[in-house]
Amino acid sequence: MGATAGQSTVDPMARRWTAGRRRRARAGALAFLLVAAGAATTTGAGASGAAGTGGDSSASDTTLPARAPANGNAAPPAPTTEAAGAARAAGAARVAGAARVARAAGRGWHGPVVTHPAQPEIDYPRGEVCPFPTHAEFPAVDMVQKTWTDDAGNPVFALVSGPLVMDATNLDTGKTIRRDLSGTGTMSYPEPGSTTHVLSGGDWGVGLHTGDSPVHNKWLVSRGFMSVKFTEKANAGTTRELLALEGRYENLCNTLAK
Repeated sequence: MGATAGQSTVDPMARRWTAGRRRRARAGALAFLLVAAGAATTTGAGASGAAGTGGDSSASDTTLPARAPANGNAAPPAPTTEAAGAARAAGAARVAGAARVARAAGRGWHGPVVTHPAQPEIDYPRGEVCPFPTHAEFPAVDMVQKTWTDDAGNPVFALVSGPLVMDATNLDTGKTIRRDLSGTGTMSYPEPGSTTHVLSGGDWGVGLHTGDSPVHNKWLVSRGFMSVKFTEKANAGTTRELLALEGRYENLCNTLAK
């Protein structure tokens, strides 16, 4: 879920998000489906996905800023292995906690309904996410999704897990990179029946488009914890709002530009 067009280094992010947004991200930290791509698809356990093993040396150990700067270039704290490990552990704990909530839920929740979601290929036009056109396909997909609903049949929570491997390509140069996005993540619906849901988890990714705010034009793969709110608007497509980004992450726009 990339860097501002023309940027060629991993975007640094300051140490903390505002307390309000942090609470929203954690309170709604229950989201993870398929590859949070452009058309509202997102990756839960993969596709930019969860608990993967395909990190990159260009990833940085930082957290989301208290306020996203206009140019997205706030100076980050010095990265440390301990900080990265702590963020990853914290993200895993949040996902595990959400799963326990789902298993224990008896307050009008029904399910789970088990499905095996597919992961469609992704195409980002030039300038939509990265400065160049990109394509992603998924040579390995074996996801399992468990979804709980309310009395009205609206989804309220989902747990997604399984293998997911992504090949991302810069269509201008032909450069292709592979990322393992396998793992587990969660999806929550803060307002059941609405067109808004929140995706959260450890190793997963999302393409942030030109029209998204406050962070946009980035193709992020998290190796710590990331939470994104998706809202589908009639005749206006889907918008994405980055709620939290902690620990190591990679901007595929930067990696593919090298």
